[in-house]
Amino acid sequence: MQDEPNITTVQAGIVMSITYNLYALDKIGTSYCAEAIRLAEKLHLFDLPLDAYDTNYRKWAGDGYTAWNLYFWTTYVFTREREMEKPAWT
Repeated sequence: MQDEPNITTVQAGIVMSITYNLYALDKIGTSYCAEAIRLAEKLHLFDLPLDAYDTNYRKWAGDGYTAWNLYFWTTYVFTREREMEKPAWT
């Protein structure tokens, strides 16, 4: 088992979250999503500037793509969950 997370672990968390949510197992999918967020924060995916990557454009693009996918997926999941919790009369 690895001590340090890597980008593919975050990507796998996103895929697992989507898969479980598609099969109506939202609680499990949400836990994968939360773990992906925790790992992304540990990797500093949301706060690294471009100059931190020096000349490695592919790593910068891959990390950025993963960060945006995680952001948009969590925004969709948690917005949908809040809407589902509202009573029908509001």
